[in-house]
Parts: sequence; structure tokens; C-alpha cells
Amino acid sequence: MTVAVETLLEEQAELLQRGDVAGLTARYCVDAQIIHGAGVARGRAEIAAVFAAQFQSHPRYESIVEVGRGEDCVNYRATILVDGGRIDVAGTFIVRDGEIWRHTTIVTGGD
Repeated sequence: MTVAVETLLEEQAELLQRGDVAGLTARYCVDAQIIHGAGVARGRAEIAAVFAAQFQSHPRYESIVEVGRGEDCVNYRATILVDGGRIDVAGTFIVRDGEIWRHTTIVTGGD
């Protein structure tokens, strides 16, 4: 699978809306990391566990907006509806060799 910076957010949003843990995980390289408020997920197995846990709260992605892009990275903001509440997040994807290598995300607000 090749992840292109130009289409990364659109493709990610589609997989998130479908709750596709396998599809999301396949986009990350074997030594990828997700750095988030609960810690660091290392490798595809831990990344799959992060997405599986996230989908337990029945998220609906109201918006995912690109706020900046470089040759190998994308910064974004998102609003997510979870179990009746709303959270705002911001983060960055870094792509290496056509796969997501690093992904940071942090909650910036919500109800």
C-alpha cells in the first residue's frame, strides 16, 4: 500500500468512518508509532489495538481538516462525536517510504 501525503486525510477519514481497523493499520509501517494522550502505540499490533479501542466509543468524524502539509507530513484538526459528546483533536502524520511512520494526536477541546 502506498500512502500519498496529498490524499492521506481523505483516505484516512473514509477508513475511520467505516471503522476499518485492518485497513487503517495496513497504512502504517511495521515500526510506526502513534503518540497520543494515553501514551505511545508501537508497531501494527499496538496501533490496531488503539483503533479497536477508539471504535468502542462509536466515533463519528464530523470533520477532518488539513491545516498544513509538507513533502512528507500533514497537520490536521478534527471534530469527533463520541457517545453523545464532541471532542476536538489536532495531530500530524509523517509518511516514510509510502507508509505512515509517525502519527501524533492530542485532544484540544470538547464537551
